[in-house]
Amino acid sequence: QLAYFWCSGENAELHIINMDGTDDRIIYSGKDENTPWPVAWSDDGKNILAFTKDDKEKNKDEMVIQVVLVNPEDGAIKVVNTFTGLQTACCGSISPDGKYVVYSIQQAKDSHANDLFISTTDGSKHELLVKDESNDVNPIWMPDGAGIIFLSDRAGTNDIWSMQIENGQAQGEAELAYSN
Repeated sequence: QLAYFWCSGENAELHIINMDGTDDRIIYSGKDENTPWPVAWSDDGKNILAFTKDDKEKNKDEMVIQVVLVNPEDGAIKVVNTFTGLQTACCGSISPDGKYVVYSIQQAKDSHANDLFISTTDGSKHELLVKDESNDVNPIWMPDGAGIIFLSDRAGTNDIWSMQIENGQAQGEAELAYSN
């Protein structure tokens, strides 16, 4: 199945559709900024990782970004983490065992760079995983769940880096996996 965001004016919807284009259904409907923007599915198909944004009437100092899991059956939303005063969030993935999510969040208001975070899917634990002045984005779990790969410009070009993770904790520093 495919999850997608559909916007018409101020109204937006989160849809699920079969890969052959059949059975298009709305699982969440609301205002544009509050509707979950889907970024990844769990391996078991029971959760969609998404971001929501509430711009508090366009005041970016009060903007709230939430990392959420959406149940594809009924559209129920479970908040994993909340950030206030930032403008962007993008990219993330759910660990193969379904216990953790990794995602990139803007470093600071008006910054063009992102840092990587890890949270438990139940929202009980949050850690800053990768923090530096570079732009770290697109974290993806390795198929065996032993770590992540991500894109970073820390060496001056957009390169692929890897980090080993065990029980939600980084095991050492990020290592260059592929130089552009």
